[in-house]
Amino acid sequence: MQTAVASTAARPLAPAPDQVAGVPGSDHIKIANLRWRGGTGEHSTVTFDLSWDGSWRAAWTEPADRNVTGKPLKIESWDVAWVFVKFRMPGANVFSHATLSTEAADHGKSDGVALDVGLTDDRAKGVGVFIYRSGVGHGSNQFKNITLRWLHGADRADPGKAKLAVHAIAMVYVPEGPFVSKSPWGHPLTRITTGDPRRPGGHLGSDPCTVPGSEQWPNGYKAFYCMKHSIRQGQYAEFLNSVASDLGAASYNVQRYGALAHNNPRRYSAKTYKFSGYTIKYSPDEARYEAEATGRACNFLSWPDILSFTAWAGLRPPTNLEYEKACRGSRAVARAEDAWAPATCAPAEGLREVVPTVTVALGPGPSYWGIWDLSLSGCVQEWPAVVQNEPANPGQKGAGVAFKGTHGSGSPQVPEDWPWTAFGDWYYGGIWRLRGYGNVGNWIAISDLDRMPGYWESVDANRTGRHGARAVRTAP
Repeated sequence: MQTAVASTAARPLAPAPDQVAGVPGSDHIKIANLRWRGGTGEHSTVTFDLSWDGSWRAAWTEPADRNVTGKPLKIESWDVAWVFVKFRMPGANVFSHATLSTEAADHGKSDGVALDVGLTDDRAKGVGVFIYRSGVGHGSNQFKNITLRWLHGADRADPGKAKLAVHAIAMVYVPEGPFVSKSPWGHPLTRITTGDPRRPGGHLGSDPCTVPGSEQWPNGYKAFYCMKHSIRQGQYAEFLNSVASDLGAASYNVQRYGALAHNNPRRYSAKTYKFSGYTIKYSPDEARYEAEATGRACNFLSWPDILSFTAWAGLRPPTNLEYEKACRGSRAVARAEDAWAPATCAPAEGLREVVPTVTVALGPGPSYWGIWDLSLSGCVQEWPAVVQNEPANPGQKGAGVAFKGTHGSGSPQVPEDWPWTAFGDWYYGGIWRLRGYGNVGNWIAISDLDRMPGYWESVDANRTGRHGARAVRTAP
């Protein structure tokens, strides 16, 4: 993610230099030429240029013998920039989320650009917009003069005095349709054939304790957008710069943070700097957080950290079924042992010529949809941020059954239906528990092993060295 910050009371500042060049799978999203223009007492406009590399929109037909439907299946997918606006008034110590118009026609774009508005769940406010190419093609995007209508009256803001920040996160469209699931919780191959998660074909298994408690539980059948990459260190640093500077005093999600072991610090621990590849530090002179490796996947994120970032960005956590569909798409799977095979999760034939592929020294390449950093090996310890509804013990409801797929509103405060732990009760912090057996998941660089004892209070089972957390949003 590249973020541009400009004061509307002065000439716009240039965006920060692109520090992601050379990172495998990076998108180099840039926001440039950010500017504000007055309108009425209720709305004004925010205009900017948007660009990124390695973009695509593709349409293809999966042969009958290769997809789960058993007949030719037409598919279209694309990558997209999820764009949202923050503002800070003089004297305020936090950025607030800007309310955008709910009508796509109120926002401006050039030819060849498509724009959809992402709304709050009550459809009353615009949270952000999806911006992508309007026709089939691939290559670099150079979208000039994107204009968003900011309803500053609804935000009770004086836009002429506000400092603005526009954020862009790369995502990928996963279309509606059936798919095959092979979860790591002992379920057989299961075809998900309906968007109703409470009906047969909409959930895993026959145990009533695994049936979601709401029809809104996202089971992967309906279309959604998934972050193209896991949360990057540059993205998380910008999140820290947007929220309250006194991280310990900020009240949002305080109970969730209070549940962490050893009173683990909220959102950030200075002790993790330069430990196992973590490069985020706080600069007192500039009163801001900085990531030296902006494009590197962000590790040392606790479950509340992940949820806070996700809510702040107007997104939501994925469910385990959405995660699986993001990995293997609509491919047919004949045997359970093939579900996580490299060929099953490799890019779709229709994307092989358009999705950028690079040689990576560590980790998987892109998935069926061209989504990077997913745990294509099926290793659950690389999944620190999915919601599932498996019970800890037979006869008990899993912690994820009450999830309704509610989206964050732009505040770091987490919606009530989001689970307190990832993976329900089987997974707590960094420990994978299976019927009473545990395996502590502190993943750190071998060269840092001798330093681990001194870091235990800050880098414990709640904030580990793994990476891979990402967010999603239901498609408009």
